[in-house]
Amino acid sequence: MTLSTQFLTILSMVGTGVFLGTSHETLRRFERLWLSVGLFRYTVEILFWLTQAIIAYLVLFLVNEGVIRIYVLLALLLGYAMYQSLFAWWYKRVLDRVIDIGSRVIRLLLKTVQLIVIKPIIGIVLFVWFCVRKIVQLIMLVIRILLWPIMMIITLFYRLLPKQVKHFVQSFYHFIQRIWKKDET
Repeated sequence: MTLSTQFLTILSMVGTGVFLGTSHETLRRFERLWLSVGLFRYTVEILFWLTQAIIAYLVLFLVNEGVIRIYVLLALLLGYAMYQSLFAWWYKRVLDRVIDIGSRVIRLLLKTVQLIVIKPIIGIVLFVWFCVRKIVQLIMLVIRILLWPIMMIITLFYRLLPKQVKHFVQSFYHFIQRIWKKDET
């Protein structure tokens, strides 16, 4: 292995160590989203570290054909330590700002969807419900108007009936009312 290949290997592994630090910091920042779910938390951790190992080995494979030496691991640790000492405070601030902007954009999109889609649909449904209610009320009014002469004739005939028949009709009416009330309960 040539000296330039070794130098590129060290530089790439230091860079991979810095990337490992940033991705680990990002994972820890979002960890509270799945902290309470036990099995999912462990699955995410295992998948994260497998992905990081694959990425580190892929970089190593592209630089020096995948030859692992002790200085490769030390360069990874150096990159991670560089991240922690030099870049962590800056990256945390940038990450918090990006998350803040992202959450504001998502809230804006949700409010926009609510104003453009959901509220008009609710308004249309309420308008249709109002129209149906008014149409039913209008139909009931028309029925009452049409039945008014018939009710007047029935009332006139009822007044002309003898008292015994009136008493029978009233008792029959009360009997039907009691049955109707029992069926409702």
